[in-house]
Amino acid sequence: MHTRFVRTTAGQDEIRSRALGLPRHQRNLLLVISPDKPAGFWLSQVKGCEAADLEQLVEAGLLAPASAPAPAAAPAAPPSDAGAPADLARLRQRLRESSYSRLYDALNAHGRETLGLVASYRFALELERCAGAPELQALALDYLDRIADHHGLAAVRRLNELL
Repeated sequence: MHTRFVRTTAGQDEIRSRALGLPRHQRNLLLVISPDKPAGFWLSQVKGCEAADLEQLVEAGLLAPASAPAPAAAPAAPPSDAGAPADLARLRQRLRESSYSRLYDALNAHGRETLGLVASYRFALELERCAGAPELQALALDYLDRIADHHGLAAVRRLNELL
């Protein structure tokens, strides 16, 4: 399933109110789904979810197909970040050299501090899927690029402190 979905206003309201009493797996799907990945990815991430659950959320008006993947709006890094490439290069090297447990703890803490509630939940799911140090290191490098782009050099430096 390659279609990407977004939460509707009704979907946002349902997250806050829980008025429909959705089953846990459907609620979790509603919480984590975003247009940055296709629906098939999200279905594989939420235990117990199938295509029929996604269809029910769409029929209930809680999700709608995304016309195009929507990039997350976030403040850009300040233009005066002299030294940013060097900081990023050093941190990339530290991420490649870190042990699984140190890296897991730092990423988990940083995700909770930096990302919003739903995004940090999604990120925690990504962390849990990593079976070993190489997978976790690859996720860490991807995460570093995401936070550098969306949260700036201060967030990069904070991750470096946590390591």
